[in-house]
Amino acid sequence: MKKSASSLIAGAATILALISSAPMAQDASDYPSRPIELVVPYGAGGGNDLVARVMSAVAPDYLGQPVIIRIRPGAGSVLGLSEVARSKPDGYTLAWPGPHSLVISAFNEVPLDFLKDLKPVAQMTSGPWWLVVRGDSPYNTLEEFIAYAKENPGEIIMANSGNLAIGHLPALQLEEMADVEFTHLPFDGGGPAYAAVISGDADAVHGVTAAVVPKLASGDFKALAITGHDRHPEAPDVQTYEEQGYPIMTSINIGLAAPAGTPPEVIAKLETAMKDISEDKTFISLLGKLGDTPAYLNSEDYAAVMQGFLDSSRPIAKKLRDAGVIQ
Repeated sequence: MKKSASSLIAGAATILALISSAPMAQDASDYPSRPIELVVPYGAGGGNDLVARVMSAVAPDYLGQPVIIRIRPGAGSVLGLSEVARSKPDGYTLAWPGPHSLVISAFNEVPLDFLKDLKPVAQMTSGPWWLVVRGDSPYNTLEEFIAYAKENPGEIIMANSGNLAIGHLPALQLEEMADVEFTHLPFDGGGPAYAAVISGDADAVHGVTAAVVPKLASGDFKALAITGHDRHPEAPDVQTYEEQGYPIMTSINIGLAAPAGTPPEVIAKLETAMKDISEDKTFISLLGKLGDTPAYLNSEDYAAVMQGFLDSSRPIAKKLRDAGVIQ
């Protein structure tokens, strides 16, 4: 039986509709063809923001397009990272995370699974946390700081970059190891936390190298300890926590991430660009002015580092839950 012309036309239209609605592989050959938005999920003026601006200054040489920074703080980085995770996975909306959201997810239920909802692209820097106080603070050593905290429980106000974020972690570890009690004061990012110490609204904060070293040079801060095994070349007189009897190893790792589902070809282009940027003389020089150095890791190794942060945070979360500090 012959089909009518109308039925043939209807059938062809149905086929075309199915083809047009099927997912198409993205052609990444011309990526990027327009500016890239980089969401920094922490406050302006913090270490992540400063390093992002250094990276964005040289990125056009390797990506062929500008990288536009947008500050989106809140909930210890979860707001900004969740926004990126919901974005179209085409490589034009990226995130600049630290390990904050991983630690938060170990402590609380949050609407973000970093290693599921985002794709780590490359680590760019890694460094210690610095325990700093205001330049005219009465505390000149960690020993004096701890002694006062023991005699006056809860009187020392310890600022941080977000409640139960990674910058909060070394303070919690110090409390446990030294058997002291601080009053913790959270902010949306490192910048406001540093400002609180300088203004006298807080007594101390754990800060990142890029933000702390210039303030040590200006006299706004003085450092009492740093995390990790080694002293920092920008302040070789500052002892590690480990040297002073408190083996706190928490570090800050900054890198690039994309929404899950971003095409592998786009990830590969970004990964290559980040590696080239990490070896760029201008990038190294600008980073050096912040007291920082590149610490590039590829996508696979960066993901492994982030998984390690999550795994190491869970025991601390369990202790705090058992003690009733968190629910």
